[in-house]
Amino acid sequence: MTPAPRRRSRYGRALRAAGVGVAVVVSLGFGALAVWPPITAVETGQTPEAPDVKPQAFRLPRGRVLAAAAESIDGSPHMELGVVDEAAGTVTATARDPWTHARSTVDVRVEANGDGGSIVFVRSASVSGRADFGANARIIGELQRSMADNLGVGPDE
Repeated sequence: MTPAPRRRSRYGRALRAAGVGVAVVVSLGFGALAVWPPITAVETGQTPEAPDVKPQAFRLPRGRVLAAAAESIDGSPHMELGVVDEAAGTVTATARDPWTHARSTVDVRVEANGDGGSIVFVRSASVSGRADFGANARIIGELQRSMADNLGVGPDE
């Protein structure tokens, strides 16, 4: 007696396709980790992998620029203002990248440049993870654009 033909589930094809899809997504994720530079911190003017992230110079007094940094952070939906130290010229914050939802610590330092202007240095560092996939550079870029808008001038103006 021959065995009855095996009945295939009508969901079998869909499950196999979903399994293949998951395998492809996981493979691409691991591939991105292998290729993407393992950067977890970006600092203006100090990170070779992010050469376009540079310190900002303003022709405005240090106190005004520091206030604009704090205002920009406080007004951002992706950042939470931490400590503002006017004597040291620093602001600390926590940020969450809107794309990856990665958490980062943000440190802003404003220094007088000697001619009445100010230079702004920013460091953004991921709290966890192997690579930030550009999140820290995006956080710094967002902060720099917001500061320029809040001051009503562009850098070097």
